[in-house]
Amino acid sequence: MNELELVAFEIISNVGMAKSLAIEAIREARDDNYEEAEKKIEEAKDFLVQGHHAHAGLISKEANGEKLAGKEVAISGFGNVAWGTAQKLNELGAKLVTISGPDGYIHDPNGISGEKVAYMLELRNSGKNVCAPYADKFPGSTFVAGKKPWEVKADLYIPCATQNEILIDDAKTIVAHGCKFVCEGSNMSSTNEAIKYLQDNGIIVGPSKAANAGGVACSCIEMGQNSGKTVFTPEQVYAQLENIMVGIHDSCANASQTYGFGYNLVAGANVAGFLKVADAMMAQGLV
Repeated sequence: MNELELVAFEIISNVGMAKSLAIEAIREARDDNYEEAEKKIEEAKDFLVQGHHAHAGLISKEANGEKLAGKEVAISGFGNVAWGTAQKLNELGAKLVTISGPDGYIHDPNGISGEKVAYMLELRNSGKNVCAPYADKFPGSTFVAGKKPWEVKADLYIPCATQNEILIDDAKTIVAHGCKFVCEGSNMSSTNEAIKYLQDNGIIVGPSKAANAGGVACSCIEMGQNSGKTVFTPEQVYAQLENIMVGIHDSCANASQTYGFGYNLVAGANVAGFLKVADAMMAQGLV
């Protein structure tokens, strides 16, 4: 039996046990054995959760089969978030082909790496808030005035500039390009209408409330470092950050599966966030 068959068997067996227990609970309730019926229902819920987790793991593995190496990525902005994203994309072997500013966007089919990423810092520090000079400095790149980078075909889109930068028409363009993933780097990058359209057309959306939590996470790591009067190496920080971000993804994926949304990271992030706040309030006796 291969791995896929094992997972399928796990899903079927857990869901089957849940169904059997639910039927038993109904029978107990008909005999006025309500306490026993409640126990059966709770057991059934446990088996359903296990089945959901197995399913979530299967879908997550399918998504994880996509490697960034060799993929073309379009991002917006040229500030801190965009610069950090550019660095990480290059580190992971992806090819970054766009950046943008209030004046328009840059398309560099040769890839934005090395000194080009460093030049993003010069653009930001110039105080002019424009990206057009990039095209003058690096031959082969093109500046498109007054437009967004989403019109460039790519495998992955990462908005890194501002709120509501992916509107419904942008979402339709992204879907037409045939991409599979949109990961929000800026806060509330996409309108609700755009997110729904992307998801309805099979695109996995990494919501900003989860995807860009790394900044706050790094602040927490720094606070721990200061409290412990120690110094973390960059490698130690990245290792801790990766564990945190993987944990956030898994929390979103599991919450989404458990509450019947499938592999929907947007819904999962909302549910997981709400549960953490609710659990904390109950633990403190506030509710």
